[in-house]
Formats: sequence, C-alpha cells, structure tokens
Amino acid sequence: MGAGVNVIYAEGRLTKFQDYSGTEARFGLPPGTLEDGYADIEGSDVALTFAFGLLWEMSERTQFGISAQTGTELELDGDAEVRNYPQGSLSGGGLTFSQSTVTERVTVPLDIPESITFGARHQLTDTVTLLAGATWAKWSRFEALDVVSREDNGPISSQAGPGLGDERLVTHVSENWKDTWQANVGAIWQATPEWAFKAGYAWMSRR
Repeated sequence: MGAGVNVIYAEGRLTKFQDYSGTEARFGLPPGTLEDGYADIEGSDVALTFAFGLLWEMSERTQFGISAQTGTELELDGDAEVRNYPQGSLSGGGLTFSQSTVTERVTVPLDIPESITFGARHQLTDTVTLLAGATWAKWSRFEALDVVSREDNGPISSQAGPGLGDERLVTHVSENWKDTWQANVGAIWQATPEWAFKAGYAWMSRR
C-alpha cells in the first residue's frame, strides 16, 4: 500500500478571433464597419491532489491492484486582452463606435477530475504475461469553460457579462462532459532474455 501527493502547476492560454458582424447587425452598421478582433487570455495556478494505491498478490503469478486520485480545481489567474474591441459612444451625430485594445484581470476555473484505476497481471506461462486494467474518471465536473473577471465593472465583462447572465463573465462555453471509462488489455511475450514483444488494445468512452 502506498500514498502520495501530486503538485500540479498549470499554465493555460486561450486565443480566439472575434467576429463583430453581430454587433454591426444589431446597431445597423454597414457590413465591414468593424474590424475583426482577437482575444488572448493567459493564466496559471498551482494545486495539490492526493493519491493512494494498493497491490494484492494473490499468488506468485497473479496480482491485482487499485489506485485512486482526488480531484481539484485550478484557478488560472491572469489577464485577458482583446484587440480591436468595439466601444460605442453617443455624440451629436448619434451612436459611433471606436475600436481599441482593452485588458482585464481574469481567472479561469478549471476542474481536474478524481479517478480510480483497477489493474490485473497474470503470468500465464514462463514467457507469456497477460495484463488488464480499467480507469473511471469523473469528467462530469467539467460543466463549462468560463473566463471570470477579477475587476469591478471591467471594460470587457461590463459589456459581455449581462448578455451571459452574470456581470462577472468575460466569456462562457458550456461543456457538460460525462464521466468516462477507459479499459485496456494486453500481453507480453518474453521471446528471449533480451527481447520482449508487447501488444494490447485500449478503449475509452466518449466524454
């Protein structure tokens, strides 16, 4: 039996071209009035997960094992930069738009799932060993990919948030992943003391 601690350091970067044709249509602007924008979001964080494992030796030829790892949530703190971001203003000639580069301090919550792995090993003959295993991971924790502002009334979230149902949101993408299963089988043939041949097959359910 064993236990351990994993230290996770994560860096993330999201980039996306911004199409403002919807803004043009909404305010009756001729197509092509607004130049396409570009969003660049970066962040990093450190988190801990805990793991343990247990090995049961049924006989000299057969062993079973189980291991598990806890989940955690990363908070990737960083900055969001949007180039050619359109901002409207009222003047004597009506509503006019200008485009500029805006930045905002943001965080990206990212769920890391807990998982359980089962494994088995059986030495069929002196030269052939059979292997099998399966892993379950709770990916249903990953419901959405959100970029959340760390500022009050930020230049991006104040415009995008109300339309997304939360004034803190810079962007929101629904994910709604499902828990997954991964299974594998394999074999090792020790042809000579120097040469071993391995073959196997792995299957994973869709998220």
